[in-house]
Amino acid sequence: MREMFEDSINRILTEQVNAAALQGGEAGQWQSGLFGILDAGGFTRALAPEQAGGVAATWADAFPLVFASGRHAVPLPLADSLAACWILQQCGLLPADGALSLGEAAAGATLSGSAGAWRFSGSLPQVAWGRAVDQVVTCASAGGVPHVVLLRRDTAQVHNDQNTAREARDRLTFADAPVLAAAPWPQNLPADPVRLYGALVRSAQLAGAMAGVVALCLRYANDRVQFGKPIGKFQAIQQQLALLASQSASVSAAAEYAFAMAAQGEPVFATTVAKQRASEVAGNAAAIAHAVHGAIGFTYEHSLHYLTRRLWAWRSEFGTHSWWAERLGRDVCQSGGAALWSRMTAESLHAPA
Repeated sequence: MREMFEDSINRILTEQVNAAALQGGEAGQWQSGLFGILDAGGFTRALAPEQAGGVAATWADAFPLVFASGRHAVPLPLADSLAACWILQQCGLLPADGALSLGEAAAGATLSGSAGAWRFSGSLPQVAWGRAVDQVVTCASAGGVPHVVLLRRDTAQVHNDQNTAREARDRLTFADAPVLAAAPWPQNLPADPVRLYGALVRSAQLAGAMAGVVALCLRYANDRVQFGKPIGKFQAIQQQLALLASQSASVSAAAEYAFAMAAQGEPVFATTVAKQRASEVAGNAAAIAHAVHGAIGFTYEHSLHYLTRRLWAWRSEFGTHSWWAERLGRDVCQSGGAALWSRMTAESLHAPA
């Protein structure tokens, strides 16, 4: 299934994600044609069961989908939809028809009522394409018990906003809004699923975007001639390209490993490492890319900025580098520093090849 996903998604995105689609996304235009193709192919709900329009893929299967969405700078909430569907599935809930996104509730959000008559009040900032999706998944507590909540976007007040990449990141404000569905989050699963699995998919998107940046830099360094030879022949440029490639490879490896561990039901430590690493080097990767390209890389006509602006934006979504670094430090301290290496190698032994 993984190979099929990888071949299909890259073919579709190469054909469909062009300058017009990217510029339309930046102008706030919902790319309905592209969404229809991805939705009809089962890509937007690949992790959901068949009765919800998915194919019951595992996280490991879905890695190429999320990676490709980053590499191609897809102007749709494909990654958020995948995570939202999986979270719903763990609670026995199914999404209704239409586009789906994922939102972290701000402090003070409340879930009141009872099964069949739930009401939600609160704010969901920075929802990917909140203005256009039909539903959004979030979490809220009822009676001290964390619940997964499925909400209709048309019951919210929508405040349009953008991130650094000019992607729609809208605030949805609900005031005693009816809930489509809600269920307790299983106690045997990691807490705070929206942030955890949101960070998981962002780490893979960052990995894909960095891989795209590496490809652009290598192409430009081989094509751009200065002082009689390609700039890629100069040692200073080679050193920067090597650093960029190594950083990209480390992020891709960490993200893919996190997806493999998520497929085994052990996502926390690997996701913490993956998001921390991806957010840490994203800014440096963008800086190297623009240094290699020089002035041309700063023009709107060049394609580089579609990836570098996403690196700047995505590194802070679902937790910043410092937030995940602090969480990683607490985890290591609680486990004991002496156990860190053995823990990492023991987990890697159980990860699928």
